[in-house]
This record gives sequence, structure tokens and C-alpha cells, in this order.
Amino acid sequence: MKNNRRLLIVNYTLDRNHKLLSHQVDIAKALVEEFEYVHILTMDNIVSKDFYVDYEIIRDRNRSKLGLVMRYYYLFFKILKNFKPEVVFFHMSPRQCALIAPLLRLLGVRQLLWYAHKSRPISLVMASLFCDKVLTCSTGSLTIETSKKVVTGHHVDEGLFTGVPRPRPPKIGITIGRLDINKNLKMILESFEFAFENGMLDELYVVGTPSNESQASEFNLSLSKLGLAQNHVRLLGEFSRSKLPSLLSEADIFLHASIGSLDKAPIEAILMGLPVATINEEFRNLFGCWAPFANSNLNDEIAAISQAASDIRISHLETQIGIAKKNHTLINWIDNFSKLVNKLRYKLQ
Repeated sequence: MKNNRRLLIVNYTLDRNHKLLSHQVDIAKALVEEFEYVHILTMDNIVSKDFYVDYEIIRDRNRSKLGLVMRYYYLFFKILKNFKPEVVFFHMSPRQCALIAPLLRLLGVRQLLWYAHKSRPISLVMASLFCDKVLTCSTGSLTIETSKKVVTGHHVDEGLFTGVPRPRPPKIGITIGRLDINKNLKMILESFEFAFENGMLDELYVVGTPSNESQASEFNLSLSKLGLAQNHVRLLGEFSRSKLPSLLSEADIFLHASIGSLDKAPIEAILMGLPVATINEEFRNLFGCWAPFANSNLNDEIAAISQAASDIRISHLETQIGIAKKNHTLINWIDNFSKLVNKLRYKLQ
């Protein structure tokens, strides 16, 4: 039975091919299937053709920042009048939440904000004062102190990302994400060079593109400093999310060096049966690490995975897959979200 609460989703895009935020489409579509009444207010003016739900677009044409704010208020008041939402879900959009949250609080409309990032914008602090709950994927992925924090896990589509551990020793590495400084690509390239020179890895797939020319220059500089390993790095560019599983199935080990919040890509890799070498503390707190000592670096993790006996590697991966299925799948996330919505207190109609 569908949840009959009237849900308004506020997000940035409904474009399945969006470079950074295509996962917002997966969440929106799943919520449309879960809730009987859904309306969406989105920033981007590109909407995937397979998306069938009522929506409004904020950036309908070139507007100034003030113009966008004014249109946002106009559309929100229109939706409040005509759709009458009981719950508003702000998906990684603290600015939009902060702009309207005080009014929604006065009107008795319940508000849920999803935020998973190490940054602490003032809009997040303001939004957290008025919304009912702040959802996040792991304890350390929301750095503000608030009693409203709810850890929901990530929302990986288990139907898309599914595989079994490989018995063979890892030879092909893969990394997926923006090729930007904050993703620590320099460390990944240097660790691949270490693994290549020591006969552990033969090739590295790099999936993604830099967000701007400056980031591209930084990445190319790091790549140019590699020795012979440089010729074994394959730059594959962008891939749609639907094609990532087939690409992951070609690889043997996922390399990750972001030190921020809990990323979704390493969890997708685990569900595909790949061991993950990472220095990310949020990930390691939940899934453990491979090296048998504390404070291991990326080289240590790659070496531990490469040198592990096949049965030990598979056993460890099966444990990690179990954790991912229990806490980080889309179906579980939607179920938890729906239950949370039902637990909220509403004004008598």
C-alpha cells in the first residue's frame, strides 16, 4: 500500500545524465512509487523523458540570483496553495530549505533535509533550526551538532549494482568520480604507480571528468609525473550510471581516496563484488579495512588486498556485502524514509 502523505520533493535535477547528481533521479522515482501524491520542485531545466510526475522548474531561463529566488518563492507558494503538501523533502538542498523553512514551520508542514557532506554552509545551520529531521548517510557525514540527525545509510540501487567476489587476484583497478583535487586523485595515481611497479596491478581505469579547466590541469600534471605506469592509465571519461555496473565488472579492485563524507561509489563497488582500497574514515568505520594494522595508507590497503589468500579475500568481501545490503540499499532507504514520514506529528486536519 502506498504512503498517502502528500510529499513535495525539492532537488536540483531530474536529469538522469547529470554529471554529478543523477542519483537524485533514482531517489525521486523511488519516492514517486512509494507515495500516492508527489510533486517536485527542481532547479535544472532538463528532465529525463521517462519521468512522469508533476514538477515545476526553477531555472526555466537565464535569471539573476535574485530572479531565481523570487521564482522559487512564487512556485513554492503556488504549490502550497494547489498541492497542499504535508511533508517537504529537501534533497541535498539546504539553501532552498533555509529560504522557506521558517514559513513551513509556522504552517505546520513537516520538513526533512538530506545532507551528506563535510562542509558546513550557513544555510545548513539555518535549515537545521527549522526542519524536523536532518537525514544523512553516516554519523560523520553531517558535521553540525543537532539532535535532529537521523542516519539512514546510502541509497544504492541493488538491482543495478550486484555481483559476486572474484576469486582471482586483483590486476585491474578502477576509480570513479570527479577528477578534482578534493577527490585526492594525485594519491590514487601515485598508489597505482606503486602497485604497478611492485607487480600488483597492471591497469587503472579512471572514470569521470574534471569539473573545470583548473582541475583538469591539476589532474594532467599529476598524471604526467608518473613513470611507466602512465601508459597503463585508461581515461574513460563520463559514463551513465546504468553503464557503471558493466564497467565495474571488468575491474578487480576499487581505489578511493576522498577524505570527506561517505561516498556512494565505493559501496556500489562492494555490491559488485570488488574489494575497496580507501583511506576514507567514514567508510572504514563501517566496513573495516584490509591491512592488519591501524592508520594504513592507500598503498598498504592495495598490498593487503593483493596479498590476501583468495578464500580470505572472498570471506571479507561477503561480510562487507552483507553490511551494504543491510544498511545502504535504495529499497531499505525508501522504507526507512516512509516510516520516518509516518512517525512525524501532523496538525489535525
